[in-house]
Amino acid sequence: EPTQQRLAITEFKAALNSDNITPKDVAKAHYLIADLSRRLGKLKEALSHYRRVLTVDEADPHLTEMARFFVAKLAE
Repeated sequence: EPTQQRLAITEFKAALNSDNITPKDVAKAHYLIADLSRRLGKLKEALSHYRRVLTVDEADPHLTEMARFFVAKLAE
């Protein structure tokens, strides 16, 4: 499973470099990178991406809420 998680992170990061990605999808990609990074024990990277979710005004409110939760949890 960690191999697939690392591959997914790579793909989501590539998507972030796409010219066709919407702000809402940017937030989703950052959230998914953060979640996968957290599961892999890469807490600094996870925290960074959770924080990036919070900078996207068009982010889904549920993602924003979850990102805030994990920022608080990981910043302890």
